[in-house]
Amino acid sequence: MHGEILEQQNSGEKIIDLTIGISNRPIPSSGKKAAISAITNNNTPYTAISGDSKLKIAIQKKLKEENKISSTPENIIISTGAKQIIFQTLFALTNPGDKVALIRPYWPAFTQMLQILKLKPFIIDLQNIKTIKDLKTDTKVKILLFDLPHNPSGKVFTKKELSDILIFAKKNNLMIISDESYEKLVYTGKQISLATIDKSMNDFIITIFSVSQSFSMMGWRIGYAVAPKEIISALEAIQSSITAATPYVSQAALTAILTSHEDYTQQLLNDFKKRRDIIYPKLKEIEWIDVALPESGPYFWCNIKKLTNNSFDFTQKFLKQQKIAVMPGEPFGTPGWIRIAFNVHQADVLVDVVAKLATFGETYEKNNKK
Repeated sequence: MHGEILEQQNSGEKIIDLTIGISNRPIPSSGKKAAISAITNNNTPYTAISGDSKLKIAIQKKLKEENKISSTPENIIISTGAKQIIFQTLFALTNPGDKVALIRPYWPAFTQMLQILKLKPFIIDLQNIKTIKDLKTDTKVKILLFDLPHNPSGKVFTKKELSDILIFAKKNNLMIISDESYEKLVYTGKQISLATIDKSMNDFIITIFSVSQSFSMMGWRIGYAVAPKEIISALEAIQSSITAATPYVSQAALTAILTSHEDYTQQLLNDFKKRRDIIYPKLKEIEWIDVALPESGPYFWCNIKKLTNNSFDFTQKFLKQQKIAVMPGEPFGTPGWIRIAFNVHQADVLVDVVAKLATFGETYEKNNKK
């Protein structure tokens, strides 16, 4: 959908694209300066497959101070985005026909990866997290894959919920891929890395991070993971045959960001929280939308079942008539929902979007009743 929108925009169509959370904020200035310096000084080498040593040391320090995760450089791999590491981990730890437990609504890329690798989903609905420790899987379920904070709902998991998730994984002999890409975008509660809950489970946890949301570095394509050395070695072997090392310019930029004292995260949070708090009451005024205030992330996750269960049809017609794109719920496994990114444009644009959404919904309902 995003690709189709880009094509329309390139052909001259003026479309407001709120499908993917592409932040309109610049990256930290320290990262810009480091990237420019690397290019100007012709310092663009291949690094080791698993990442530049200086960046690994910076990540190791960040993991210890911010995430409370102890590691060595051998426990870390840097890749071209969190998505690549998730795919490589699934490739390394499963065989075709295995199953992967997903929490619904799930990030659409998760199911796409399973399809490519000929894996099958074992679905756990988000509202059932409270009883997850009592859930039994079948022997084909090998991995639990989920993101915390949660995309698209914006839920921040409590320590009790994470403890129950670990009990569930331990009881069912599951490896866990913990995608913590939205770790810094937390407005309510506290982000807790899964690997800090029960140290006896750390040999079974792969924790993955992205800087796309943390530092608005979407197009820089860089993410990293911390995991047992044996798993990192397997991921490195796979990566060497696919992309090899992550581009040095991106690694240099991230190294500078992690080692600077630039107060970027709080500014980012303040900006996004301000937009969230302006738009949320306006969404609540729309009778056919049920929406909770997101505790994290850059999205509103909206239930439109009072209007329709066919959110794909709804979003396609909204795009065609209003030139505004939002994500339908079907790719998340939840028809009758839509996801609206609020980090792409400033509040004045978003206020106008919500007004047009309310008007369009009334027209859509009338047309569907004919």
